[in-house]
Formats: sequence, C-alpha cells, structure tokens
Amino acid sequence: VCTAQMNHDALIDQKTTFRIRGMVCARCVGAVKAVFEQLGFSILAISLGHVVVHGTFSPEQETLLHQALEAQGFSVLSDP
Repeated sequence: VCTAQMNHDALIDQKTTFRIRGMVCARCVGAVKAVFEQLGFSILAISLGHVVVHGTFSPEQETLLHQALEAQGFSVLSDP
C-alpha cells in the first residue's frame, strides 16, 4: 500500500466532536448547524448538545467557531 494512500485514509477518518451548551431543541440544532456550515466545517453528525465534524482544526478556526456560537447564545464545552 502506498504511503500517500495510507495518509489520505488517515485524514478521511479524522473527526472532531464538539459538545455544545445551550443546544436544547430542533431550532438550536438548525442554528448551530448553520454556524458550523458558514465557517466551512463538514458536519458528519449533529444531535442535541453534540456536533461531529470531519477533520481537525487550527486554534484560530476554533476561536472563530467559539465566537460565532457565542454570538448565537451557545458555547463550546471543554472536555473535563
């Protein structure tokens, strides 16, 4: 197996899960989904309080995400 193919496969499997505070209803899911999509995140799964996206992100991208969610009344919870 080619090393480039192995690296490509590893990138495909990368995902990041965000826990979102304040996401309690269907309207919230739609609002949070819109924020992630506007910032170019590729959503793999979304449910109340959780968003799973494809890939990993720079601290700057995550800061923009935090700010955009906070502007909508949500916040990203840190892992305990």
